[in-house]
Amino acid sequence: MKPVRLRHTQRGTGIVEYGLVLGAVAVLVIVGLNSLSGAQAGYFASLEPSVAAPPAAPVSGPRHSTSVEQPSGTPGPQCTPTVVSGAQVNCTAFVHDTSATAQAPAPDRGTPYPPTGQVTWSMNGTPVACAGLTPVPPDTSKCPLSVPAPAPGSVTITAAYDPQGTNFLASAGQTTIAVVTPTPTSTPTPVPPTPTPTPTPTPTPCGSDDGPNCKSQLGPPWGDAQASAPHLPAD
Repeated sequence: MKPVRLRHTQRGTGIVEYGLVLGAVAVLVIVGLNSLSGAQAGYFASLEPSVAAPPAAPVSGPRHSTSVEQPSGTPGPQCTPTVVSGAQVNCTAFVHDTSATAQAPAPDRGTPYPPTGQVTWSMNGTPVACAGLTPVPPDTSKCPLSVPAPAPGSVTITAAYDPQGTNFLASAGQTTIAVVTPTPTSTPTPVPPTPTPTPTPTPTPCGSDDGPNCKSQLGPPWGDAQASAPHLPAD
């Protein structure tokens, strides 16, 4: 019986040793992964200053208030009120420096001047264009829009002013226009040409000195009436 017991003891000892080896390997893997993650964190932390976006330049001086309104004072961009679907929608956004009135009490507001930056256009909330501003002295800038009209219906056009880090404050305005269905063009019915009447020839009457063949066409004294006059006997 001793050989049998010795054989079972050796098999159990091998399993225990194998488990201890696996446990040690797992501990080493965990320690290695922790060390690697720490090294990676330190590496990316050293790269962060070089890949980070540069800070925005500070704005110096007073900030000027702005508004998007038409020259008449109506809020919002100036647009053609009614447009046929498929035609061009033409608008102009006027961005005004309103600091002379809106910020009049401020002691350091500065002199109003044409705003700089850009305008983002949208139709019913969907951006359609973005363009820069053209100065219109002394205190206004403008930005035009020309895009195809959408499907028929009511369309709200918004002009959002972005000062892009300049000494102005952002503003926006909107205008509603009507897009209508094009009027169908009717095809005219062709009119048949009027037939030209054939002229009836008019016979030319014979004169008194014409030949005998004309006597039938003439009245007295050269026509048949003379031919039928009574014959007088000779003396």
